[in-house]
Amino acid sequence: MSVLYKDNKDNNKNENLESQDNNVNKDPHYGMPNYVPAPEKEESKFHKIFFSNKSRYIVALIVSVVLFIALSLGFGFKIFQSYVDASFVVAIVDLGFAGLSVATREGTFDGLSYGFYKIFVSYRFNNPKGKYNDLYDYKMVHDAKRKDNPYKFVPYIVVGLVFLIISLILFSILQEKIAKA
Repeated sequence: MSVLYKDNKDNNKNENLESQDNNVNKDPHYGMPNYVPAPEKEESKFHKIFFSNKSRYIVALIVSVVLFIALSLGFGFKIFQSYVDASFVVAIVDLGFAGLSVATREGTFDGLSYGFYKIFVSYRFNNPKGKYNDLYDYKMVHDAKRKDNPYKFVPYIVVGLVFLIISLILFSILQEKIAKA
């Protein structure tokens, strides 16, 4: 919205109004005297750990549910004990995967992965030496990548613990059924 003024004194006002129109801010207090925008909120450590990997939660949950259904079918879908067994196996698989993710994050398998990298790079014709000179370079590059998202394993722990709790609840129900019979 621009307002046109007739005399030259008000020409500066016209330019100021046009520049304000171009700098429209969604904050309702924008343009008020002594306005200082609020600083952006920094994520809490709790939020970074548990809610920064939403896609990993979705993948972990989908894979766990598919594994649960497959194991339930394998153990006998109509038997209640198959649900107990399947949920316990899924919990152990998720927690084991989380443990391996923690070990990988700490660099436990860097030497092994660098060895495989060198084996596969040696078969290339265009660059037989690869982009890493030695294990130290490989480790430094991967350590920098690991610092970007240090909590990649948390979704697997959470989903594994949920399935472990489900397994324990189903097991207690099964024990009550057996005791009544």
